[in-house]
Parts: sequence; C-alpha cells; structure tokens
Amino acid sequence: MYIKISLSLTLILVSVEASGAVIESFEQSGGDASLSSFSTIYTSGGGTFLRETLNGIPGAPNSVTSLPVNTGGDKELRYLENLNINIAATGGYALTNNTYSNATIDAYIGINGIVGPAYAKGGVMLNVSGSSISTLNGYQANITVRSSDTSQATLGFTRYESGIGTGISYRTFQPFDVDIENENYRLSFDVDGGVLTASLWRVLAVNGSLIEQEIDLQTTNGIQNTVSVTDSSFIINPDSSGRHDPNNPYFIPDPDYEIFSSGKIGLSAFARNGSEVYFDDITIAAVPIPASFLLFLSGLIGLVASSRNASNK
Repeated sequence: MYIKISLSLTLILVSVEASGAVIESFEQSGGDASLSSFSTIYTSGGGTFLRETLNGIPGAPNSVTSLPVNTGGDKELRYLENLNINIAATGGYALTNNTYSNATIDAYIGINGIVGPAYAKGGVMLNVSGSSISTLNGYQANITVRSSDTSQATLGFTRYESGIGTGISYRTFQPFDVDIENENYRLSFDVDGGVLTASLWRVLAVNGSLIEQEIDLQTTNGIQNTVSVTDSSFIINPDSSGRHDPNNPYFIPDPDYEIFSSGKIGLSAFARNGSEVYFDDITIAAVPIPASFLLFLSGLIGLVASSRNASNK
C-alpha cells in the first residue's frame, strides 16, 4: 500500500525595494576588478577589467572640470584589450554575485578614443544567469561608438540566450552626437515583466559645473531620452541578410522563448584596436534575493517535482 500525494504550488518571487541603493565606485585597495561588487568576471579574446585611475591614458575622457569618469580623478572600472594578442575583437562582462529581481541599474560610462577599423560598446545588464560567456542569459542596454564616425553613437538593447546575443539597436533609435573625450554618459536600465526600458543622459562640464542633458533617442517631436522594447521583439528569425528587424515581414516570433525575471546585474564592454570602456558610480536600486531563499526555493521545486512523479505512479 502507498499514499498518493498530489501537490499544487504557485511560486511568486518578490523583490523588496531598498530605501537606499547599492553604490559601487571601485575604490577598494589594489586593482583587482573582482574585489568590487562586480566580482564575477568573464572575458574573451584577451580582454581585461581593472580598477585604476585613468591618469596618462590617451583618448580617455579628459575634461578640465572632472567628470565621473575622467583622467586625473578617482578609480574607475577600466576594460581594455590585450594588444599583444592578434584577435579581431574582445568582450567582457563583470557581474554581481548577488541575484536580483525587478532591479534598476544606473551607471556612468566613458569611452576611449578609437583608432582603426573598430568600435567600442559599453553597457549594463540585468537578470543575468550562466557560468560562462557561452552560457549567458539576460538583457543588456548599451552605448555603441563606431570608428566610421566617432562623433556619433547609438543606444541599443541585446537579449542573450545561451551566450547568443540578439540585438535590435538600429530599429528605431536615432544616432546622437558625442564628444567622447569631453563627456560621459549616464545610462539607466530596468526590466519589468518582459519590458526593457533605458534612459540616457549626456554628462558634461559647463562653466565649471557638471550638468546632465537628456539625449534625444526618438525621431518624434521633443526630446525623448527614454526608450522601451518588449522581450518578444528579440525572438525572431534572421532573413537572408542576417539582420534582426521585427518590422521586416520575414521575421517570425518564436513561441518558446523565456522571459528572464531575475538574475545577476552586470557591466558589459566590447573593444577593438585600442578602444577602451570605463565605468563608475554604479547604483543598484533593489535588494538582492537572499541565497538562503534561493536554496529554499530550489528545494521546494524539487519537492513539488518528486510529489508529482509519485502521483503519476
């Protein structure tokens, strides 16, 4: 004789909003990037994250009135490639150890002057999981400066699934003018129920004071520095050109996609031919999900699965 157990369970993850915020300014002793809040580091192609000042680095932001990311200032998180390795490009991700749900990240980003046929990309990430670059899942908002015209940049979004990124940066967001040696960029990013929203400001010195100007990302009337996309708009099949454009009739939504509702928070960088990306004064506006709760949740899910298996016998 046995007892047949039937168990039904609905789990809801709730993130408690913090009254304050986690701020990372990368001022820990030494230069090891893993000593910061973004302690999980993944890189490819010989790229490196360091915590250091930008003193003496040609092409780095160099405003007389010091910007959040600036030569002659405090430490920044610096991403650079290893120029001794002959490779087309390098990429890197610096992630938190903690897991968050419904978080917002706000970061100041600086980009180095670019030399040669290359481009640089600096971004922020939410709801990230995976144990290597090839297994990453999550969402990214990023700023891209291309060597074809270093006076302009674009804002874009990327969705990563098993390390493969699908981007829609060029779909509707117009390019904006940049002066990468005299400006920083403040990027705010949140994900809510499969809706990705980013806001962007230009940070510069005017008459000895720092100001933040909204960057116009839309072609409609007025300045609109906030843009949104839905998760489902990433799940598309490429046409013969290999591009990803949901407005193209040859793109078909994939019904099996997953919305990533929680995960680690990260900083992302891409560099080529001597370009570099810098981060500072990172704000995270949510409380992390305790590891003990995640362990309890994992055990509870296992219990439900075992109970369902028993009920089917």
